[in-house]
Amino acid sequence: MIFPTDVNKRIQNQRKVAGENRVQLVITLFVLGNFVGFFILRYVFVTLLGLSGSIATAVQVMLLIVIGVLVFRFAIFDENAKRRESEGYDSDSFAKYMNIRKDTGTTVDIGGKKVNVFEYSNGNILSIIELKFGSNDNVKSEETRVMYQGILHAIMSHNFICRVIDMSENFKTSDEYYWHINRLNQIEDTKLRACNFDITNAIMSVSEEESNVDCIYVMMNSRGRNQKEELDGLVRELNQVFEKNISAFRSIKYLDINELLEFFRAFYKIEAIDLSMMKTIELAKEIDEDFINIVSIFSLTGQSGKVYRSQKNQKISEISVREKHIQ
Repeated sequence: MIFPTDVNKRIQNQRKVAGENRVQLVITLFVLGNFVGFFILRYVFVTLLGLSGSIATAVQVMLLIVIGVLVFRFAIFDENAKRRESEGYDSDSFAKYMNIRKDTGTTVDIGGKKVNVFEYSNGNILSIIELKFGSNDNVKSEETRVMYQGILHAIMSHNFICRVIDMSENFKTSDEYYWHINRLNQIEDTKLRACNFDITNAIMSVSEEESNVDCIYVMMNSRGRNQKEELDGLVRELNQVFEKNISAFRSIKYLDINELLEFFRAFYKIEAIDLSMMKTIELAKEIDEDFINIVSIFSLTGQSGKVYRSQKNQKISEISVREKHIQ
């Protein structure tokens, strides 16, 4: 996303020449330089070299065009900054707003199972298991209950934080949907293929509005930074639980980065992110960090009259008491 008026930069550089003031300064210097260059070029070409004034004028026009384009691109429009914003458009993601390091996601092969592990900004790790329901009967229902117990026991026994989330399934992200779309693409008759796509889209619209099929997500968060090695044993135990039970789940997998972000988007019901507002929030945080050390809590007085003093300001309190005794 490109912002024609860089308000964020103007506020950050408020002590410098920025924004409209900077543009006015550049234009003024450019006009003055053009005016001075007119006399210098005429002196060089006419007086020193003895050429006609039209040659001096032509040279000045050429320099005016070349230098003017460069000044507009890099001094007024700030082309480099706009290019960086344009190149970073595809990487704009709310992963950073979930405090997840997008570049630290790793895929680990544990016991033949692909496990996607992600890292928070504080060093803790995260992995999410997606469980999609399929056919069910009394036997599978009982086996599913035993699987639930096994999953929770394994996570808790390895000292991981467990959170189970029940959400409606988005069938458009399922393997069955992709398999169906691939089959439709193989239809040679273009009219029949288009008709089948229309039918599929209509079914998906009804399914999105009225479907009550659930999807279970099991979030596994570490309690500290040093639990990556324990994840190996946890996943191996979970794989044994999955293989032992014939459950009602048709699909069990670990979410990758794109599926993780889609999960967060659906969980927090985020349709879009206003990046201009996010820049404002980031700027507000920077301002808070600049002024957080200027103002701090010195003491609090309760209803009983008891005074609670801040440990950080204890030395200041002792100095003020000493000064009172000296006076």
